[in-house]
Amino acid sequence: QRLRGGAAAKALAEAIASGSEDKLRLALEKAHEAGSTGRQVEEARNMLERTVAGRELQDALAAGDETALMCAAARARAAGLIGGELEHAELALRHSAATRTLHEAAAAENEEALTSAITEAQEIGMDEGLIEEAHAVLRRLVAYRELTEVLDMNGDSDELEGALMIGLAAAEEAGLDTELLAAGVAKLNTMQALAFAVAGDDEQTLRQALITAREAGLSEVVLTHSEARLQR
Repeated sequence: QRLRGGAAAKALAEAIASGSEDKLRLALEKAHEAGSTGRQVEEARNMLERTVAGRELQDALAAGDETALMCAAARARAAGLIGGELEHAELALRHSAATRTLHEAAAAENEEALTSAITEAQEIGMDEGLIEEAHAVLRRLVAYRELTEVLDMNGDSDELEGALMIGLAAAEEAGLDTELLAAGVAKLNTMQALAFAVAGDDEQTLRQALITAREAGLSEVVLTHSEARLQR
């Protein structure tokens, strides 16, 4: 028994020095058969757990399976593995989660969530192409919101026309192709036609422009200002 214990201790020492998973398993089996216990056995057992956890982590990273990687990372942390592969795995998990969040926010057309997701993606160094795709979606969302706000504005003609031209330019640059863009163009054309009629001397043209402007939903501020021209 003493000889078996000595052989087991030697095998454990060699296995610990090598860090080999197979040698550690074999040495621990010999130690169990010899009834060995103590610090050396515990050290070998802990090293085996870390070695197995590291191998599973590498396999999960190579497979690119998020669920498997989450489980492997949890086992690695529990085994006391630090640095290296674990940091790589945790970064890969952040990338995976950030990519999913980015896609979900873009699909939901949620401006606030998409802005946050883009910031996270930039912080962890995600693929620039993917980030730019998200930025393109964000630009369309912002352009849509801002153009909607401009169309709802109730100011004087110069203020509205300037804001509308800026909003339309941003919408076109962002690739916005919706009924909202067409409505903005139509409103701008109506405002410019009304401004032209106000500046002219033809009362009938001005009256018709006012009718068109009212039907187009131009603000009362603009309409009142233009109608005053008829009283002169």
